[in-house]
Amino acid sequence: MRMVSTLYTFQILVVVSMVLRPSHAVIQLLCGSNINLNPSSVATYRFGDYTNPYPTGLSCNFDFSLSDANEKILFQVFPKCTSGADVLKINNGGNQCCPGCEVPITDLSNAFQVSLTTDSTSGPDELGFVIRIATGKDESNCPTSSPSPIIVSVGSSPVIITSPGFPNKYPRTFGKKQKRLQSSWLLTYPWMRYSVSTDALYCAHCVLFSPRDCKEKSFSKTPICDWKNLPSLAKRHENSAQHQGCILSGNECIRIKAEKSSSIASLISSGHKIKVSTNRHVLEKIIEVILLCGRQNIPLRGHVEERSNFIAILHEKAKTDNILADHLAFSANSRAKYTSPDIQNELIELCGKEILQQIIDACKNAMCFAIIADECTDKATKEQMSLCLRFLDYDSNNTIIIREEFVGFKHAESVKGAAVTNIIVNLLAELGLDIGKIRAQCYDGAANMAGKYRGVQARIFQLNPEAHYIHCKAHALNLALIHSSKDVSVRNMMSTVQEIAFSFDYSAKTLLSFFEELSQNEMAKEKLEKRTKLRTLCETRWSSRADSLYTFLNAFPVVVSSLEALKEDNDDKAAKYLDSILKFDFIIALVVAEHLISTTVALSNYFQKPELDLLEAVKEAKIVVERLNNERGDQNVWATLFEKAEKIGEEFEIIPRIPRLAGRQRHRLNHPIHDPSEYWRVSLYLMFLDHLVTEISTRVIKNEGRLTTENLIPSKQDIR
Repeated sequence: MRMVSTLYTFQILVVVSMVLRPSHAVIQLLCGSNINLNPSSVATYRFGDYTNPYPTGLSCNFDFSLSDANEKILFQVFPKCTSGADVLKINNGGNQCCPGCEVPITDLSNAFQVSLTTDSTSGPDELGFVIRIATGKDESNCPTSSPSPIIVSVGSSPVIITSPGFPNKYPRTFGKKQKRLQSSWLLTYPWMRYSVSTDALYCAHCVLFSPRDCKEKSFSKTPICDWKNLPSLAKRHENSAQHQGCILSGNECIRIKAEKSSSIASLISSGHKIKVSTNRHVLEKIIEVILLCGRQNIPLRGHVEERSNFIAILHEKAKTDNILADHLAFSANSRAKYTSPDIQNELIELCGKEILQQIIDACKNAMCFAIIADECTDKATKEQMSLCLRFLDYDSNNTIIIREEFVGFKHAESVKGAAVTNIIVNLLAELGLDIGKIRAQCYDGAANMAGKYRGVQARIFQLNPEAHYIHCKAHALNLALIHSSKDVSVRNMMSTVQEIAFSFDYSAKTLLSFFEELSQNEMAKEKLEKRTKLRTLCETRWSSRADSLYTFLNAFPVVVSSLEALKEDNDDKAAKYLDSILKFDFIIALVVAEHLISTTVALSNYFQKPELDLLEAVKEAKIVVERLNNERGDQNVWATLFEKAEKIGEEFEIIPRIPRLAGRQRHRLNHPIHDPSEYWRVSLYLMFLDHLVTEISTRVIKNEGRLTTENLIPSKQDIR
């Protein structure tokens, strides 16, 4: 029997071996290993742990030899490496690397060598190789009438199964005579396979392809070792319908594996492939609708399932897709419609896993990454912690870009430093990310996150001393605005604006009054730029308050008119609000606060860009501080602000004046200045501006020294 026949039989015996005996151990190879194989043995060798990429910059040879010249080595090599710079050769042949897959290479020899050369890069498909080896006697050079060569199984659960040429042993006694297994029987019945471990005969085809509940169990479930009656048993088995069917199944399996024919199901039913193609097309369109709803933040559900957004978009898509239209029209009573809420949820989950896996793979390819975490309370009043990753990647033009990607929410039962740290560490472990590759951690300034000894940043730093803590610059700017707005006049003004905005936002009566007054004031409508409502002050993002104050300031005449109309309608709250805003201290505080806070809006938006680095953040903060300092020394700026407040007051007969001076004042400033313009400049404008400059300098710019090494980056240098 020639090698082609040997390898043919080997494909079937691999599976037989997995049925008949338990698995053996896997031997780990070292770079440069020389293995002297034992005769008549089965073993599996592996280089790399097949879960992590193998080391880079290697050049290794692995030699396998067999001292017994009468035996041969039957081996399979399963490479898992990336073609290109990485090279895997067998006996100095061609490169056997296959990117992203495992292709077995099979051969029969007395000795062989595997060589592996790796480049300086590492990827998820560079995991090493596995070699499965079996040794046995070689009789391939015997005459045609002589026994065939030894065939040994190679698999995860091996058993040595030989063709003719096995030693003449294992005699059995039948009556007064001893009977042995004859080599001629295996030549007469080529489907027979002998197992040394069980000293019995099997039918290779029936072992692999016979049904579990088959009636004929001989040579498959029940091996045969009755040498006296073997010829008659073999003839009866060979003529059975079950055996003939298994022979056909085996031949069909080999043809399909060799990609020489289609499966039996495809041959029997010509519509099978069409059905598969149709189902895949329909499923693809359904997934496209789900992704569209996700990108546009459109809920899939509706009041009832038949009128949901998902079904509506899907039917709209079917108008230009005949295959999808036929599926929706003729599968009403089918169980495979793929539009149920359960299927939608499953597809959403699969899409989420795929997107998340792409993010994680990109992050793993980066040399290092940073984590950004924050916690907040959701609609159900549960504390949720969000985690984002920041890392370097390449865009479609092969240009390096900075990516910030959200990877998930985790419910935080406790917000203590230890609990939040455990959540972050466990989530990174679930994602398969190495905490040792963290180079920065960014949180807010809360004690549980930024604490020097027991905060999250300190605990992460203990696990990885290279994970340096950075206080979020956008959050630091927000804190600067909060602390600089603690002046009594500013605080009272913002409180009044918030109450009035809530009143006009949640009361139909007050909102209708606002609409009516706004429709009659063309100048206010033009200044509001199509805004039709007052905007409430955001509790967390103070830079966004500039827009709320701008709306209130430009809608001030409309607000006064609306409150007056409500006051005439015996609305007590409207009368109280009207008394609060028709004061010069309210108007001047509104004008000054709107002007100063608006100077930080662009900086706040700039701080939220993913591509921004710390050095650029400090530079932009310095520009804002410089602008504020220039305004402080420019009398024209204050004159413009005061004149604006005067004009608003004149419309409602409000005269600029200063608060009553007292000999001793504990709750507000008591400057001995009698000029209203100078008083409000000193006690409000300069105090607010100086406080804001100090806060920005302290919270955003103060740690500039630790960033000076970034100036060594070529892109940061002004080279001309």
